[in-house]
Amino acid sequence: MSNTDNFFEQAENHSKIKLVVLSKFFPIWLRKVFYNPYNKDNNKLLVFDGFAGPGEYYDGEKGSPLICLNSAFQALEQRKKIKDKNDKDMEIFLYFCEKDKKNYDLLCEKIENRGFKLEAKKTYSKKFKIKNFQIGVSNGDFKECFKKFIEWRKINYFKEPCFAFIDPFGYKDVSLESVINLFNSGTITDVVFNMIYEHFNRFLTLDNEELNKTHKKFLGATDEEFKILQKQISNINSHERIEMITNFYMNKIKKKKLYVTKMEIKKGNKVKMILFYITKNLTGFNLFKEIKYKIETALEESQQQMQLFEAKKISLSNELENFLEKNYSPYFKFDEVLDDIKKHHVFFEEIYRQVIQNMRKNGKIETYKNGKKDLKAIKNTEIRFIERNNHEQNKNRMDSSNMESNNRLF
Repeated sequence: MSNTDNFFEQAENHSKIKLVVLSKFFPIWLRKVFYNPYNKDNNKLLVFDGFAGPGEYYDGEKGSPLICLNSAFQALEQRKKIKDKNDKDMEIFLYFCEKDKKNYDLLCEKIENRGFKLEAKKTYSKKFKIKNFQIGVSNGDFKECFKKFIEWRKINYFKEPCFAFIDPFGYKDVSLESVINLFNSGTITDVVFNMIYEHFNRFLTLDNEELNKTHKKFLGATDEEFKILQKQISNINSHERIEMITNFYMNKIKKKKLYVTKMEIKKGNKVKMILFYITKNLTGFNLFKEIKYKIETALEESQQQMQLFEAKKISLSNELENFLEKNYSPYFKFDEVLDDIKKHHVFFEEIYRQVIQNMRKNGKIETYKNGKKDLKAIKNTEIRFIERNNHEQNKNRMDSSNMESNNRLF
């Protein structure tokens, strides 16, 4: 029995976190992209799953292709209720790639069981259709499937939004160049990519020509850059090593004028995998960061974080408050900094608004609109930090007042 068979029989909790992320993010992405008031012409959406598997685990839990398919069905159902400003009729193209023949057959069977009609059949691929859906399933190598999909999109659907979920078992077939090629094949592109960090990290510093060649392609590194990286990570602790490797990868992506953030997934104290979200779109970027934070928070509150995530010593709110004070004191405009927050790899709009409200409530800032102090507004305001000495004096006065009140009670 292969490793992939074992995986789909009983995936561990840490492996299923990535599917939780997909199930939370993808349905909202569908709606936001399609029903965007600025989307006047594009009535088609493309979805690519590069390592689709059989569609679900043996315990019945849905895998990535069926999560995408079910989400697309729901989006079409909601189309009947939502008033699309541009009155478009949604069409969705899903392209699934699965190398293992057994998993390929199972996936095709599950698609047919959902009422899809087999429209075309070749030796290594099938095409299904029902109403507003078209599904292509290929029984082939990811590298070739991905290349064909990119070429097909570039020629036929350059302007159509595309979402890709790339969740490999290893990393030899995935290069940074191929991921960038997907972004160059169309205008609106969002990618969730899973790095199997534990496996990648284990062999990164080995003196093996073939392995090093694979690592360099994966990272998009030159010979010289890779040698420097190997040297830098040789004698540092595991946390620093993760940061150095992922920062190298993320900086390569940022140089292509793309936004990227990451989510570490752990088992015990070890990072098993790292999800990267890559996009040109700030709306999607902000959405992913928010969902990522809520999932991590929910895991912490349920105490599962002891196995999956390090407990956060400083809350994201405190981090953002310190970030604002360090970078924008003594004053700033809410809307201008909001643009910076959306581009930040961790912070997002909702937490930014909450922090501003809390800082104002705690007497750390004041908000002004049209030159006048405003205790309610946030949007279109100028935010002024209250000098720490004044803030401490006000706090001391409040403490003294409270003490006097308490003394009077006795």
